[in-house]
Amino acid sequence: MVYFSPNNPVSQRATLSSMLKMKVVNNLDRYLGLPILIGKKKSAAFKSIVDCVASRINSWSKRLLSKVGKEIFIKLILQAIPTYAFSIFFVPNGVLEELQSMIFRVWELRWFNVALLGRQVWRLVSCRDTLCFRVLSVKYFSDGDVFHPKKVDKPSFTWQSIAKAASILHDGFDWNVGWGNKINIWHDNWGFEGLLGASIGLNRSEVPKSKVCDLLTYEKYGWNERRIFEIYGVDLGEQICKIPILHNGPDDYRIWFHNPFASVTTKSTYSWLTLKHLEVANSSKNQDFLPAPGNSRNNRVFREVEEEAKVTWDRAVALSQDFRIFNFLEKPILPKPAIKRV
Repeated sequence: MVYFSPNNPVSQRATLSSMLKMKVVNNLDRYLGLPILIGKKKSAAFKSIVDCVASRINSWSKRLLSKVGKEIFIKLILQAIPTYAFSIFFVPNGVLEELQSMIFRVWELRWFNVALLGRQVWRLVSCRDTLCFRVLSVKYFSDGDVFHPKKVDKPSFTWQSIAKAASILHDGFDWNVGWGNKINIWHDNWGFEGLLGASIGLNRSEVPKSKVCDLLTYEKYGWNERRIFEIYGVDLGEQICKIPILHNGPDDYRIWFHNPFASVTTKSTYSWLTLKHLEVANSSKNQDFLPAPGNSRNNRVFREVEEEAKVTWDRAVALSQDFRIFNFLEKPILPKPAIKRV
């Protein structure tokens, strides 16, 4: 099948149809619940998903379900309906609010949407030999860095979705040090969790060279310890000097720090977004997750006055069993509980 714009003359359509030996159609069908063409009214493209979720909820509304049964229903059935759309597009807020109101805030859909889109971001970061990377990079990020795209007029909805997810997930990615010539010490996360531009203790005028390779010795065989201690102090400096330098090794490349295999998964991304929202990811290793008993705000939360905060807290506690901050220099921020063997 071939679809033409209404502006194409009928004679031209007939000629091209004959050359291509394809049937001319006036409308394009849907694919996995979404229209193939998405116009300016993006919310209309997701109407079938909203209707499907509403239909499923109405069919179950008269059944008696326990709290656990409702959660299983939401996660296994309702969550599966928008998965394809969420993994491709950054869904408009109006659509999310409508879906969120249907499922009573048991599942944070925006984070789920971003977590699924994170896989698209990861493919553009790690798979540079794909056709998708070649097509998108030519138009949107010619330097090959998906996190620093160039501004273009009228970008596609697909790219807008990926770019939005990339900006949200940027802090969860870090550079693994290779040659060090791609990593900017002022703007990038690199080396290990928490090593940012804000970690530098000097003014910009005192650090004129901004690449990680400038922190190496003249022969590039090791770290310039004196200079690193001047810039980062003793504590961070000692950790930086422990980062191995592989001679003739791979170039700098990005990794996802919140997975033991350094790659993005929907589960690890959703967990990181949840904990980041609660400002737990930046807490110290020795900080207890249990709130202080004398804190009046925490007391209100746990008396269920602030129901939304309590739901978010309970979800984070459950996710924390699987979530870890991975690096090779420090113990996990959330240590895995010991298991007693009988």
